[in-house]
Amino acid sequence: MKISAGRILVIFGVIHTIFASIVFSDFLVAMIENGLVNAVKDEPSSNFAVHWFMLSGYFWMITGYLIHYITDTLRSPLPRFLGFFILIFGAVAVVLQPISGAWVFVPFGLYLVYKQKSSGG
Repeated sequence: MKISAGRILVIFGVIHTIFASIVFSDFLVAMIENGLVNAVKDEPSSNFAVHWFMLSGYFWMITGYLIHYITDTLRSPLPRFLGFFILIFGAVAVVLQPISGAWVFVPFGLYLVYKQKSSGG
């Protein structure tokens, strides 16, 4: 099995979501026990953090599957701007929160930019 850019991003999303499930397990259980409807308020709290942590992991999985579908199923190159946007996302996230896993998106974005440049995309 070839490790493609899409699969790498899916792996990032899965690891992110599993990590959140482990680290925030107490908050997840409390949210489920108290009811999920309106469980996350517009105020900084652990429920708010776990909510965004889980959703961002899920978002990366969706994006990874889309990249995989475009590149491996349709055999179409990705637009180069996608690599630049992921690179910028990673750079901004690292500046805002240096001690995080967001740094993985910097080399991933560079990889996409370089790959599209070398393949003419």
